Amino acid sequence: VNAKRKTRKHAESKSNLFDADALEELSRLFHETRQTLGPQQADADWMSDPLDEWLVNLDSGETVLDRDTMAAFAVGMNETLSIRDALILSLIIDEQRCPKTQLMEFAARPHSKRNKRRMGELLTVAFEDEGIVPDKERCHAGIAMLLD
Repeated sequence: VNAKRKTRKHAESKSNLFDADALEELSRLFHETRQTLGPQQADADWMSDPLDEWLVNLDSGETVLDRDTMAAFAVGMNETLSIRDALILSLIIDEQRCPKTQLMEFAARPHSKRNKRRMGELLTVAFEDEGIVPDKERCHAGIAMLLD
């Protein structure tokens, strides 16, 4: 039943694609917000609510994001690579090792020495520590959300 529900929701989400004008307008809003608040604050504000939904979905295995969340990620990842990097890191490192607060730091302040060092540590552990194996269900859920 759960798999059928996920498949149906996934098909419904694909039928409601965004048009280019709507995404362009959202991108313009993102740029304006970055100019008004500064990149760090604007990126953090932009990511906060969508990241909550993303992390809940990763934990539950749900693969359908809210339309506004999808749009926020599409625009954010297109404009700011650090947003994409934070999402990718959340796939391979669980919230115990890298909580939302740290992901927000990576997205909003990617160039700080502390964040660069922590990102390096987490990636090194993820790829070199044989005791840490990425959760396949978490990865599959994240990849399905990214594909949408």
